[in-house]
Amino acid sequence: MVDSFTENKSTQSHLVERVKELTCLYDIARIAADTSMSIEKMLTGIVGILPNAWQYPSAASAKIVLDNRAYSTGNYPRSTRQQRTAIIIDGKRRGYVEVAYSRNKMIKVQKPFLDEEQKLLDTVAREIATIILRREAEMDKLKLEEQLRHADRLATIGQLTASVVHELNEPLGHILGFAELLQKCPNLPAQAMADADKIFSTSLHAREIVKQLLIFSRHTSPRKAKVNLNQLIKNGLNFLECRCISSGIKLNCCLCPDLPEINADAHN
Repeated sequence: MVDSFTENKSTQSHLVERVKELTCLYDIARIAADTSMSIEKMLTGIVGILPNAWQYPSAASAKIVLDNRAYSTGNYPRSTRQQRTAIIIDGKRRGYVEVAYSRNKMIKVQKPFLDEEQKLLDTVAREIATIILRREAEMDKLKLEEQLRHADRLATIGQLTASVVHELNEPLGHILGFAELLQKCPNLPAQAMADADKIFSTSLHAREIVKQLLIFSRHTSPRKAKVNLNQLIKNGLNFLECRCISSGIKLNCCLCPDLPEINADAHN
């Protein structure tokens, strides 16, 4: 009779522990299902769940360390007896999950941890690794989608630039032609001649910028050739020069005169 009572009590205790384990895993799955929750908040929530699944929940504490950042219950003791399992993600150890008891509270208990609790901790570590892997894959996907949207916007801008450049070339050609004719007029006053020269030089500069924009907007395959770095820098500064002058900024460019040519694509 005593043996039967003891056996029933042991079975009941075993069932209680299994219920706590299943409840723990259910609660972790519930947290993982909330995709709006940040990884930090998720790990904090899991830490709060773990102690209740162990034999002595009132004395248990939990801690998760991921990428050198720790998440733990507020009563995490310094001197402990603990169970620990590594968090392995894509074959790399990224941290660990740990449940601990204070040595002062559990000093009379010879075996504070059950074998089943170690198995539960292993399962929790695998679940955390799976959740983190899934969340990071989702974030990578979002970043890739944003990069694709950005590339699409750049392609649209390139097409628009090519169209605008085409429309600007014709009036610039007319301005240059009329300025050149004006320069050839006899008996032209000095001030008018200076203005005509300024119109002509400014129009040439504008046409060069338009030319560079057209080159920039073209989507061509990379073609490497010998290029002069100094000339590439000068071409790039052409886009900034007018803007700097209008803002009262003086642009100083110091180039090395004897730079060797390099093998590169001048337009990409």
